[in-house]
Amino acid sequence: MNGGTVAGVPPGWVQIAAIIAIQNPHVYSYYHVAGAGEPATYTWTLSGAVASSGGIARYSGVNNASPLAATSTTASSAVAVSSLTVPAVTTAVPDAMVIGAAAINSSNTGITITSPAGMTERWDLGGKRQDYADVLQPTAGSSGNKIWMFFDAMGNPTAREAAGWLAALRPAP
Repeated sequence: MNGGTVAGVPPGWVQIAAIIAIQNPHVYSYYHVAGAGEPATYTWTLSGAVASSGGIARYSGVNNASPLAATSTTASSAVAVSSLTVPAVTTAVPDAMVIGAAAINSSNTGITITSPAGMTERWDLGGKRQDYADVLQPTAGSSGNKIWMFFDAMGNPTAREAAGWLAALRPAP
């Protein structure tokens, strides 16, 4: 998000991370345990008209009573960087799904964001540039730090202010 804040979330959505330590970008993440009677759409309220982007990832087989298997970690840099390292999360259970995202201060879709090694990219969105990825962690313990990298249209590293987060989903019992 281009310096704005999330002013309101749909009922039942729980914040995982809010990275607002730098002016731009601001990054938010939430989870929601879906049930019967879900609405056709969800609406978030922003603090004002800002460039932003967002997505919703769906996971099955997650523990509905306690969805997070690890406390989220965050990283941000107000100085332009060509990669962003987000500190590892530590899970106490096997088969956790490590999830995370990084965003950069740019709306240029010619710039690509590369997901961390071993993680599967689920989206790389324009608007306000962001990348979301996940990986199954078969054993309990540290996920290892995750590094997102930023490249221009020619494949050269490009520096931007950046923010990112990691968390882990607990498998259903």
